[in-house]
Amino acid sequence: MTIPDVIQAYEEYHNPLLLPSQHQIQDEVQMKFDSLYTRGHVIAVHFYPGKVKYDLELILNEEHTTRVYNIDSVFVEKFKVTEAINEQ
Repeated sequence: MTIPDVIQAYEEYHNPLLLPSQHQIQDEVQMKFDSLYTRGHVIAVHFYPGKVKYDLELILNEEHTTRVYNIDSVFVEKFKVTEAINEQ
């Protein structure tokens, strides 16, 4: 890896591309199915004709996470602290 490659990687990490989607990569979100909420963050965004889907890393507990892929945007919303409190 050359120095310009390292600089470019650093800039991309610290100045990520803004995507034309409701949520950005690394945004803290919650996935909602019926009345079940699971907290996590966006790891990728996919664009399809008329649809946005997300790859998420979800927090299962303090020690474990899991990843889910191509989740329809209707199931993903901004993380709300009040919703998380209601889960417990």
